[in-house]
This record gives sequence, C-alpha cells and structure tokens, in this order.
Amino acid sequence: MRLLATTLLACTASAAVIHGRYVSVHIGDAICNVIDYGAVGDGVTNDTASIQAAFDECGSRGGRVLLPAGGTFLVAALLFKGNGTELHIPKGATLLVSNEISKWPHGKHVLGAYRLSHLAITGGGSVQGQGEVWWRAVENTTTHDIFRPHLVDMGYVEHALLADVRFIDGPNHVLELGASNCELARVSVLAPPSTGNVPLHSHNTDAVDVHGSPFYIHGVNFTTGDDNVACHANDTLVEDSYFGSGHGASIGSLCNAYLTNLTFRNITFVGTTAGARIKSDPGCAGHLWNVWFENLHMTDVRQTIQVNQYYFGPGPSPYLFENVSFVNITSVNAGRAGRRPRDHVVNLDCDTGFDGRANCHNFLLDGVKHVSPHGDMYCHGVYGRTVNSTGLDSCLQPAMA
Repeated sequence: MRLLATTLLACTASAAVIHGRYVSVHIGDAICNVIDYGAVGDGVTNDTASIQAAFDECGSRGGRVLLPAGGTFLVAALLFKGNGTELHIPKGATLLVSNEISKWPHGKHVLGAYRLSHLAITGGGSVQGQGEVWWRAVENTTTHDIFRPHLVDMGYVEHALLADVRFIDGPNHVLELGASNCELARVSVLAPPSTGNVPLHSHNTDAVDVHGSPFYIHGVNFTTGDDNVACHANDTLVEDSYFGSGHGASIGSLCNAYLTNLTFRNITFVGTTAGARIKSDPGCAGHLWNVWFENLHMTDVRQTIQVNQYYFGPGPSPYLFENVSFVNITSVNAGRAGRRPRDHVVNLDCDTGFDGRANCHNFLLDGVKHVSPHGDMYCHGVYGRTVNSTGLDSCLQPAMA
C-alpha cells in the first residue's frame, strides 16, 4: 500500500497555532510521522505500539502526530502524553479500532488525554470504531456489562480543538470530553439508531458528552443511537448543526448539578426521538437556569420538547429549573418517528418539591409551530407562558401571586 505525503496546515507549519471559531490551540513544532516509528497502516498489522511511540515523542516536545493519507492503522488504546500535541488524520487515512473484545485493555479508551493542555485532533480522515461486536455483546445477557471504550476520552484538559474528523460506529459514548475551552468544528459522529426497523442497533452511542466550560460545538453532523449532545457543564454553545437519528439536544441527566448559560441554536433535526430535551433524576437537588433553545427545525421528531424530572423513575425532587426559553421552533410530522402512547409532542413534566407548587419556573414558548399534525402538550409542576405559537394546545400558565 502506498502512503501519500500530506500537506501540513499553514498555521501549524509556521506559527504552530490552530485557530477555531472560538478556541485556539498552541501546538509544538515537532512532526512525528507514525511510519517513522514502525507503523504499517495496512489495516491488519496492530500499529498501537508504533503510534504510541509517536505520541510519546511528540508529547515530550510538543508537535503533530501524523497518520499519512492512504493508510488504515489498526490500534487499541492510545494516550496523549504531553501538552501542545495534535493528532492529524488527513482525508484518506483511517484509525481503525480493534474489535477483539477479549484483548481490549480494561478501563482504557481509544484516544485518552488527561491533565494536559492545548490538544487537537484534526484532518478529514476517520476513526472507525467497529462498534458492532460491542453492541452485540451488550444485547447478550451474559456479556451486557462489559467495558466498552470511548473513541475519545478527556479529563481535566484545557484548550482542545477537534476539527473535520469523522468518528464512526463507536462502541460506547463516542466523545466523552472533560475539557474546558473546548471546540468541536465540522465533526461527524455516525452510528446506527438505537430504535426502529433497522438491521442493526447501536447502544449508548452519545455523540458528545460535555463536561467542560466553556464548550463550543458548530457545523457538526451527529447521527447516532443516543443523545446527539449530552450537556453537563456551564457555558455551552451548540449551533449551526445537523442532528439525525439520536435522542436529541439534551441537558443531563442531572443530579445535584448547578448549570447556567446553555444555548442550542440554528440546528436541523431529522428523525430524532426528541428535539429540545432536559432531564434530571428523582431524589436530586440542584439548579438549572438561563437556557435557550432557538431557531430549531425538526422533521419526524417524536417529541419536540421534553422536560423530565423523573428520568430514572418516580420520586420526589426539589430541582429548580428556571428561565428556560424555546424560541422559533418549527416541527413537521411531530410524533411520527415511532411515537409511544405516553408521549406528548411537548412534555413538561416537573416535580413540585421546590416550593410545593412547581419546580419549573419562567418557561417560555415563543414561536413554536407544529405543522401536521396538531401538537398535544402536557404540563405538570411548571409555570410560564406561550406566545406567537401555532398548532399547539398550550397548557402553560403563569405563576400565581
């Protein structure tokens, strides 16, 4: 197999800075081509040790770990080892994840990074997770609790940029990112849905779980089998994106968390089980405030809006949700993506433990439009108002004096 030379990004070749829309990362000037460390890239030879050697070298100096175009590099668990490191997977290159479950190092993820700063994963290539064997194992009652790796797992990372890479068929949560000042730009996460009449279901394949602040996501295609986004941190912005199959733009599930300043805007949803979604566990306290879902267009989405404070079952909760706005949302064919009888197109199901009347205060539905069919709505433990909305029988009421 001929491995093609790759042209370096001008910004990294000279200034060693990669600029995103919101975040810039400073990368060292070393170039660590994995072929120079013994990687073969034939899709059969296990290249884990060779590529880890490249990470070790670039981690000690700062620089780019380069997978040449044309190669398919079979790996298990890899680890970023130093600050100022970039993994560059250009178009035509693939990082292929081993699907030998019995040989997988327990507790290790495909690409791990911990207590580091200024990291990047870039290029037009792919990380192929070969998740089918792991999903089948989950469906088997004797192996359903096996460890399944994330494709990228970060913890206590500062300044990270993931740009232009495709992550395909992850065994578990795909991008589990405990990273502050983090940006995802033009990233694709692709996996089969978890429900429906399809040949294969994926399981627990959240596209990204956000655990750092601030966090920016834009220009992405998240088409997967669980939450398209699962937000667990303050100061999160998700914009200008496409969500296919999945469980929606989710906040939570939450327990004893205090979150604010979360925005989802300019997103197209097609076939998700939910659109705008907030979930918390019973028996938990906490506070969620200043949340905006705006300029969303949904087609064949089961529930346009879902707020659920009983995510893991019944039970009392004093969790306060307030100042939550749903603005300029259009939903076409709502409820037709496998809707269950207990679903409502808009479901605001809050407990009353906060003040004895409602946990959810100052909710706003402004310009929420349902087009064929007419939308049904459920309200419990919630105060707010609906304005400029059509095709929806609103049950929101203002708070009593």
